[in-house]
Amino acid sequence: MRARFTIFIFVLPAGLAFEARGEVGSQLLQPEDDPQGRLASVAIHGDYVIIGLPPICGGCPGGEAYVFRRIGDTWIQDAKLLPSEGDAFDFFGTSVAISGNTIVIGAPHRSIDTTGFGKAYLFSKTADGWLEEAILIPSPRIFGDGFGHSVAISGDLLAIGAPYVSLPAEAAYVNVYRKKPSLHLCDFHSDCELVGLSECKNGFCLEWVEEASLLPTSVSSGQYFGLKLSVDENRIAVGWPYYGPPGQRTGAVFVFAKPADVWVEEAAIIPSNAYHGFFFGGAVALQGDSLAVGAEGAYDAALNSSFAFVFRFLNGTWTQGARLWPNDPRAAVFGASIAHCAGAVVVGAPGDDDPVYETGALYLFRGSGSNWIRALRIPHPEPVFGGALGQTLAMSSSTVIANAWAFSLDRDCGGAPEPDVCERPGDLDADGDTDHEDLLEIVRCLTGPQTTQVGTPCCFFDMDFNDRVDLRDFALVQPFLMEQVK
Repeated sequence: MRARFTIFIFVLPAGLAFEARGEVGSQLLQPEDDPQGRLASVAIHGDYVIIGLPPICGGCPGGEAYVFRRIGDTWIQDAKLLPSEGDAFDFFGTSVAISGNTIVIGAPHRSIDTTGFGKAYLFSKTADGWLEEAILIPSPRIFGDGFGHSVAISGDLLAIGAPYVSLPAEAAYVNVYRKKPSLHLCDFHSDCELVGLSECKNGFCLEWVEEASLLPTSVSSGQYFGLKLSVDENRIAVGWPYYGPPGQRTGAVFVFAKPADVWVEEAAIIPSNAYHGFFFGGAVALQGDSLAVGAEGAYDAALNSSFAFVFRFLNGTWTQGARLWPNDPRAAVFGASIAHCAGAVVVGAPGDDDPVYETGALYLFRGSGSNWIRALRIPHPEPVFGGALGQTLAMSSSTVIANAWAFSLDRDCGGAPEPDVCERPGDLDADGDTDHEDLLEIVRCLTGPQTTQVGTPCCFFDMDFNDRVDLRDFALVQPFLMEQVK
């Protein structure tokens, strides 16, 4: 089975409250070299879109990012970004973010120097195109920390998550970087490019400097803190969907702010009605004093509906402003992704079953404060079984970018002389065949430790890339697996 990602750009209408289908213009984005694999992340800022595409498994080909630029009403490929140092195990492209002329790309499984430490790569737009400006390494370094799994940037503020640490004496963390004057003097931006930097300001070249390392004050350690990030101005929202003791992992969102010279924990947000498997914080989007949060496990049985949240910062406190209701029983896995711009929130529901199973959909809400209404359901432009539109999404003004999947069966794996397990997500034992032994491996993935890190047998069975192996992954791969088994 081949899994090919598809990227759609949507232009939202200006109307406030209406229900429609097919009224949103869309365009399919596809890199020129048509890479195979699973999409990890998308980002958009103004006229630029970033697509991050790590390899589908450790050692498989891939690990790149693509830049698209808008010219008029059309998006064209502007660049393909690769790290100056890297290998097939670094998972370059797992996370991407863009602000202005700066792109940040995470490589959480970086291993070319045999250390297993993650890194993040910064690219800047110059007269010669997008050039690598810096490689960020955390301090202190912790083996297997996953540094770069999540990234977020706003202006001169950058946050990078390292959510994999689980040792008792250490904790997952989020590092904060700030663009500050270096020792290099300059008159023009081109002067800074000569020393590997990109921006000249007040006579000095600017460089990225580590400013702080953020940890939750109420917990001494905890794996997956920083799994999701969003930044805006001097504030950082950290999604921790696995927060809580065993059997009570409700999820939480920690908000950090810098009112003066020091970063402080501004709030720890946990809904009062949350329960185990709520997955609160599985998606976060910060916009000024407003915070949108996804919780794909949230469900109201009385209303037969999933829901997401909007919080607002009012009188020095973060309070719940509204719940976002899709008002649609088809909206499965609602809240797996979320994006927020002024007056608008878009929520991804990759499990949406209309018109075919797991084809996915997006839901647009408009409003402010505590008053939000559903304005539009955006279906998959090219419905396909297991398309899962909305696994990840991003938003800038009236433009939304979201990913989906297309699947096809392929027995010869592109004519490779040896079976290519990177194009066979069902071949978990890597013997070149998809058979009953793979079914046993899948059962072990479903019932054993829920880990998808590189080096584990289940690393490429996480079909929807939500950092865990669950029944939804089995539902996505089952029809193709059964076809090949019989």
